Amino acid sequence: MTIDPRARGNFCQLPEQIFSLLSFDRMALYYFDFDENGVAEPDPHGIECSDLAEVRYQAVRALADMTREALPDGDHHKLVVAVRDSGGNLIFRASILFEVEAERLPTGSSPDRLA
Repeated sequence: MTIDPRARGNFCQLPEQIFSLLSFDRMALYYFDFDENGVAEPDPHGIECSDLAEVRYQAVRALADMTREALPDGDHHKLVVAVRDSGGNLIFRASILFEVEAERLPTGSSPDRLA
């Protein structure tokens, strides 16, 4: 049996409100808040994601982008991406801590001789 997609059956005549409840491809809205060294930047718009795996992927990808932009400017960076759902609940957090520390070399030593 072949169904013609142009045919208008009972399903196509459902009120739009009921049809939207039956939709299985709805995506939830998540907010990705950024923090760099204690300076918070909340996400006012949000991003639609299909599931928590996509939320995780997007957060880690954003964190990698933040890292590329922040480095190598300075010796200390703490970068955080916190993800909230549409109700404001924290559901995911990813962070990177980057620190450069210079070691004191013994007097008369050079870094070339340590290799």
